Amino acid sequence: MTAPLDDEIAEIQRVNTALRQQLDEQSAERDAALAREAALAEVLDIINRSPGDPAPVFEAILDKAHKLCGAAVGNLVIYEGGSFHALASHGFPEHVAAIFREPFPAGIYQQRLLRGERFTHVADLRALEKGQDRKIYRALRDGTDVLSFVLVPLRKDGALLGFISANWREARLSVETEVALLESFAAQAVIAIENTRLLGELRQRTDELSTRNSEYSERIEQQAATIDVLKAMSASPGDPQPVFDLILRRAFELCNAPAGGLLEFDGELVHLRSFADIGGLFKPELYEAYERLFPMVPTRESIACRTILDRQIIHVRDIRSEPGVMSLLRDIGYRSQICLPLLRDNVALGAIVLVAREPGGFTDSQIALLQTFAEQAVIAITSAETYRALQVRTTELQQSLEHQTATSEVLKVISRSSFDLCSRSWLTRPPGFAGPIRL
Repeated sequence: MTAPLDDEIAEIQRVNTALRQQLDEQSAERDAALAREAALAEVLDIINRSPGDPAPVFEAILDKAHKLCGAAVGNLVIYEGGSFHALASHGFPEHVAAIFREPFPAGIYQQRLLRGERFTHVADLRALEKGQDRKIYRALRDGTDVLSFVLVPLRKDGALLGFISANWREARLSVETEVALLESFAAQAVIAIENTRLLGELRQRTDELSTRNSEYSERIEQQAATIDVLKAMSASPGDPQPVFDLILRRAFELCNAPAGGLLEFDGELVHLRSFADIGGLFKPELYEAYERLFPMVPTRESIACRTILDRQIIHVRDIRSEPGVMSLLRDIGYRSQICLPLLRDNVALGAIVLVAREPGGFTDSQIALLQTFAEQAVIAITSAETYRALQVRTTELQQSLEHQTATSEVLKVISRSSFDLCSRSWLTRPPGFAGPIRL
């Protein structure tokens, strides 16, 4: 009776041991799965928090993946332009990590990934000592003492984007479990890479759209400014001064200039027709000294006068390096200057002048706007001259007409007086004359 009972008890203990072992294995698998899912969730959270920067994601992927699969060191490597380079490293000394950051060509194991293999595995690195990858072998062995590694690819639509490497300090003949784990993290790395690419494209398109919108808005503002100037010309056909003032004001607004002026040249002297210092560049004594220069004989010590004399745009990007400029202009404090001539039939009528606080000058679009303003200033000058000439001619014609009218009236009076005299001589007889009138 005792023997069968002992056998039954032994069987129950064996079954219990097997069940306990199975339970332990399932618990270990559950714990590993939970740890894997928690790690993947953390990486996804990092992806969401750093959409435009994959570096934190790659570092987190390596840290989580290597801890879960027991790897000592490894890299996350990108493939682009026909070569590989590491974007993130884990566990390597800096001098070894620097080797992987430098572009390197595909070795025999990277080539296998390029051919589409699921992964590549080296159970003992000493097999690479005399092979094509001996440089990497020396870096790994000298810097970390690892003996085995696995490379798991990052793929998008079948194309190789890179790989994750995991290295162990012991030989590993089987890495199927580790590869499955690394593949989950590789998928997340691909998501991070794709998100970065898409975000980069979106930012590029947004920047392009913003640039186009900015350029469009700038053109609209410039067109509105030129229309305002045309309205000012229509409102004051005989006086260009309101046009000069408006041109200068809109030039300040659209070119972000703190000061400037509009000069007119009568063929002998340069006159300051309009001036403003909205940025407070001129100290009172400098402003008074500047005003006292006008009217002035054109001199090459003035950039504006050079523009009038040379009949061309002069763009000084740094006044401090411009030779031959009068000390008064240097003392004002601006750094760059643009001068545009007012030309009519290649004859200089004056100049538009703007200055800026910083070196570098003005943009091409701003210069194009100022050229339009210069043309409008010439039209305003010409229109005023024509209007004044027309007024003079009208006055002369009116005076001439009045003179002719007065003369005509005098002639009419003379004509009527002569007719009346003749009529009276013809119809009346002289006193004492009784005979017939003879012709």
